[in-house]
Amino acid sequence: MLRRFSAGGVVYKEKSGRRFWLLIQPKDTDRWQLPKGWIEEGEKTQTTALREVREETGVSGEIIGKIDKINWWFVQDGEKIYKTVTFYLVAAQKETNHFDKDEVAQIGWFLYDKAYQGLTFKSEKEVLKKGREILQNRLF
Repeated sequence: MLRRFSAGGVVYKEKSGRRFWLLIQPKDTDRWQLPKGWIEEGEKTQTTALREVREETGVSGEIIGKIDKINWWFVQDGEKIYKTVTFYLVAAQKETNHFDKDEVAQIGWFLYDKAYQGLTFKSEKEVLKKGREILQNRLF
């Protein structure tokens, strides 16, 4: 059994008094999910999360806080793999519209209800929900 570790971001922006959430659709799929990717050797999870968000979406941001970790099993090339992904809440700061079109078909900004409904995986829906709760409970 192999263990794999990734990090990603629950990215939001405020526009015209409304909050939007960033999702990606990986190439050659009909899934919508949160941006995430492998942690490179010697890299901190926070650095990975910001790098992967930038590479997959063209959005640079600032980490507000850690949300949670999710885990699951899958099989790749006959090998059983246990994957752990650490997600951070990320405030969008700059959008370039340049993203990795080899991996990502499209990106989209959605209001919370549409983002929640659009996410393919239940575990990522829970991470999105926790990210929104962190923002709603902030004192500043």
